[in-house]
Amino acid sequence: MLPLSIQYSLASKCMNGEYMARPRGNYKERFLNRIVKMDSGCHEWQGQVKRDGYGRFCYQAKTIPAHRAAFLIFKGEIPEGLFVLHTCDNRICVNPAHLYLGTSQDNAQDMVKRGRNWGRRKPTNEQVEWILIRHRSGDTQTQIAIDTGLHQTTVSRIVHGKNAYARKLMN
Repeated sequence: MLPLSIQYSLASKCMNGEYMARPRGNYKERFLNRIVKMDSGCHEWQGQVKRDGYGRFCYQAKTIPAHRAAFLIFKGEIPEGLFVLHTCDNRICVNPAHLYLGTSQDNAQDMVKRGRNWGRRKPTNEQVEWILIRHRSGDTQTQIAIDTGLHQTTVSRIVHGKNAYARKLMN
């Protein structure tokens, strides 16, 4: 085994440019330093968060979603083709007890069950009303987009009256 000083100098660079200045393989300690345990039982990620609302973590010189890293570190390998899903529906939760493996179909069914299946289709009038209420109450377009699964541009078009039904509601 190499002396510790050499291990530290052999830091590897992740795709996002972040350097791991720790001995290789010490992911658990680095990971645990970036979470806050909430009363809800969720362990919320305090590290980098992408626009899609999911945390990011540098694991084995690759930047991956933080919840996948949590699964790998605390539960083990993720078989090819499976997704890491949340029981709590909190995208920044990395509590291993809230994570489970599922197929693409399981993920799609979970999205429908939780009302996040808006995708790229046109939002219904009820959804437009809900977006306008959320925006008026102070929620950002980005947060609304994350919560609904819509693209931020779609939310922007609604809150600026470029959607026909939203325009009708604003008059």
